[in-house]
Amino acid sequence: MPDLSVRSYLPEKMDQPGVEEKEIHQALRELEIINKKLGGYHVILNALNKIKWPDRVLVIMDLGCGGGDMLR
Repeated sequence: MPDLSVRSYLPEKMDQPGVEEKEIHQALRELEIINKKLGGYHVILNALNKIKWPDRVLVIMDLGCGGGDMLR
């Protein structure tokens, strides 16, 4: 697990050419853990709950959604 106490400005490993598939899977697992521990899901859900359009359906497309854990 990466050190989250300091912001990293390095390029994403999983976006680099030639990255191994196992490294991509590890990065996606870590992103899911980070989202759970830092409340990423709740931040998004709380913001969406504030949007109220009673006569419309809200459709969200998340491009570049990593492992899709925010969509589950």
